[in-house]
Amino acid sequence: MIIECKPTAMAALRSSLHSQCILCGTDHPQGLRLAFNTHADGHVEAFFACDRLYQGYSGRLHGGVIAALLDSAMTNCLFGLGRVAVTGELKVRFLKPIIVCRPAIVSARLAESLAPLFKMSGEVCQNGEIRARATAKFMEVPISDSGLAPEGRMTHRFKPEKQPEEELVQHEPHKVFILDSNYYGSGQIPMIMREQVEKRVAEFVESCRREGVKVTHQRTEIFRELAGTEEHPDAETIYAGVRKRIPAMSLDTMYRTLRMLEGKGVISRAGSVKNRTRFDANTDRHHHFVCSECGFIGDFCSDVLNRFPTPAEVSAMGCVDSVYVELRGRCRKCQAKGRKSK
Repeated sequence: MIIECKPTAMAALRSSLHSQCILCGTDHPQGLRLAFNTHADGHVEAFFACDRLYQGYSGRLHGGVIAALLDSAMTNCLFGLGRVAVTGELKVRFLKPIIVCRPAIVSARLAESLAPLFKMSGEVCQNGEIRARATAKFMEVPISDSGLAPEGRMTHRFKPEKQPEEELVQHEPHKVFILDSNYYGSGQIPMIMREQVEKRVAEFVESCRREGVKVTHQRTEIFRELAGTEEHPDAETIYAGVRKRIPAMSLDTMYRTLRMLEGKGVISRAGSVKNRTRFDANTDRHHHFVCSECGFIGDFCSDVLNRFPTPAEVSAMGCVDSVYVELRGRCRKCQAKGRKSK
């Protein structure tokens, strides 16, 4: 028997009970903000970017993070069923390493209902295969015991200290595609914390010195603006951000700097959308999906595309040093808008 999860129920309970959750909460200042989608067969799933910040052994996602992702998926699955429950037991089997900087999908479903006991199952998939699997037992609790007052407000809600504005660079939610597997999902591009931005800036300074490029304040601030986002901004957007800190900066200087940094390989182009060239501070090997309708650009990694065989015609032209693939289409958000307008 299939029990359908209801997105409205899930969103309502998550908003009232889990808004400060470090995994799925929308109000946590440094949370992952996992965006779970419900499906007709009763399961929920969410996209996770597997950022290097969450690695354990080098290049591998930390096992504790994997367990937390699975627990969050199960909790949200129960939210979709209108149930509030706490974890009593969680068993995780780590089948294969989950590689960082490659997108993954975490999903969960109800295995058996013995209310107030619920048996859950979940899995994490990457590149179309299951990398971790879990089973769990959840015990339903009264809403009054879960932290909600009768009127629906948290009685012991976590209140984080106010962060300086420059500490975090916020991003708008987007639909992100996983293009080298049989899975896709929606998620939110994670916030880039100041520590990560400064790490990118330090790498930028080192790269400039290797390339013999003079490191000036203006060039550093231009790169900092680009490094602080994964939105792949165009020159005008970068210029608007930098002028808040350097009002005397000219647009001509901005263009010349971006061209010079691109020529030195310190930054790269992320393709053109609607006649606007977009830029990328991520120099790790990756590819792009571009929405030709709204302009969204998403990073993705693919060993398959990295090993793309060189056609004979190209070999006759010369030697291939690298492969970069740009896939174009419509993102999930634009697809949904198209369906609604019909």
